[in-house]
Amino acid sequence: ALGQYENLKTKFPEQSRRNRKMQPAFVEIYAALRRYPEAIAASKAYLNENPDDAQQLAELAYIHYKNLQGAQGIEVVRKAISLNPAAPSYHGVLGDCLSLTGEHKEAIKEYLIDLKSEPENPILLRNLGYAYYNDKQYQKGTEVCERALKIAPKDADNKSYLLANLFEAKSYKRAEEIARDILALDPKDAGAYINLGELLYLQGKHKEAKAQWDAAGKLPMEASVKKELSEKRIKYP
Repeated sequence: ALGQYENLKTKFPEQSRRNRKMQPAFVEIYAALRRYPEAIAASKAYLNENPDDAQQLAELAYIHYKNLQGAQGIEVVRKAISLNPAAPSYHGVLGDCLSLTGEHKEAIKEYLIDLKSEPENPILLRNLGYAYYNDKQYQKGTEVCERALKIAPKDADNKSYLLANLFEAKSYKRAEEIARDILALDPKDAGAYINLGELLYLQGKHKEAKAQWDAAGKLPMEASVKKELSEKRIKYP
């Protein structure tokens, strides 16, 4: 599909630039391929002709977020919100960008706005849980991630955020359950064994904890994970 669009763009550059359907299609395809700079360029080309397209502005903001350009995303999505304040999801995109720039309290406010219209949206709940975690509100983070888990029980990212909140809240028993779920998703993830081992150790299950770390040591791992394993063995002798 991308090749066909690019051929048309080459043959008919002016028509392609002005076509209200073709440019957004380029944006969508480039973004799906994670070719974010090209997606951004295509989106901006379209917006030069259609500066008040709030939906495309919000999509551009989200692409900036995916490209780790939080500040640019904030500027663009705020314009989208000004054009269509009642649109669903725009505040969630703003929350994502604010989280990326470390403005977690402001991100929480934006996620809560969108949750009023989409209270069962697991992605919003998950991202809100992560924002609560970064803002050190671990109990609230746990609550919203648990809600997301009931709606989307296979969401690995949410399980990771839930685990992080539970750990900081010292809810080790529930954290152990989630850690085992994460390990079941990827039995070759050395980091999952390390996390489970720590939770077991903190509950006084020292022999079981060391068995998890031994299992991790038999798996291939990056240098940073290997260092983490060594640190855990030293911290919990």
